[in-house]
Order: sequence, then structure tokens, then C-alpha cells
Amino acid sequence: RELLLGPDLGFSWLTVIPGVLIYAVFIWLSKSVRAHLSLSTFAGVPEIKNNSQCLITEGPYTVVRHPRYTLVIVGIIGWCLVCNFLGTYLVGVAAILGFYFIAALEERELRQRFGQAYFDYQEKVPQLIPTLTGLVSLFRLRKA
Repeated sequence: RELLLGPDLGFSWLTVIPGVLIYAVFIWLSKSVRAHLSLSTFAGVPEIKNNSQCLITEGPYTVVRHPRYTLVIVGIIGWCLVCNFLGTYLVGVAAILGFYFIAALEERELRQRFGQAYFDYQEKVPQLIPTLTGLVSLFRLRKA
């Protein structure tokens, strides 16, 4: 097991409790994102069909431009804290960096597809890390 996961950093309630809480937030917020996306889109099928010209800017897209990636990053952080192995932290960091790279590639395509509308959206809404105001509005959306 150590060969695959690296050294076990030991069991600690200081990582398990926050990890479980963070992962619970991931599950809870996933429901909010799923409410605004079709199942196929949530599962990773491309969000935009070639003939579609509709930019989604409502629901969780008012908080971050890539809510699915943000959710997966939150889930990765929670899972890494629960597992507490060096290998999971390293893979987690690599995955998070990968999501930033993928989001940057997607945004280049979205700027070409939607032009000024997407530039305006980029100025108003953060890419992956929500603002405190955005989080408050997401929790309000979730309650509605």
C-alpha cells in the first residue's frame, strides 16, 4: 500500500473531521449544480453543442464559471484530508492543477464562441474559486 499511496501520515481527527465536512459540502452543493444541468452535462458530456449559442450564466454559474470543476476540487480536498496519505495529496494537487489547465482551454473556446458576452461574464464571475458573496448567494439558491 505504501508503494502506491506513499507514506501514511497517520490518522488524525484534525484532518478527518474537516475532510468529512468538506466532502459533505461537496455532496450538498452537487445537488445545486445538478439542478441546473442535464444529467449528461453533469456527467461530463460537452456542455455546448456546436449549434447552440446560449451562454449559461444562472444558478451556480453566477458563483463560478466552472462549477463542476470547483465541486470536484472541493471533493478532492475533502478526500485527501480523510485519507491522509502523501500520495493522495500529490495526486490531488496534480488533479487540481489539471482542472485549472482544462478550464483555461475551455475558456479560450468560450471566448471565441460567445465573444464580448463571455468577456463580460469573465469580469463578473470568478473562474474556480468563489467569492464570499458568491458562496452566500449559492446557499440562498440551494435553499430555494
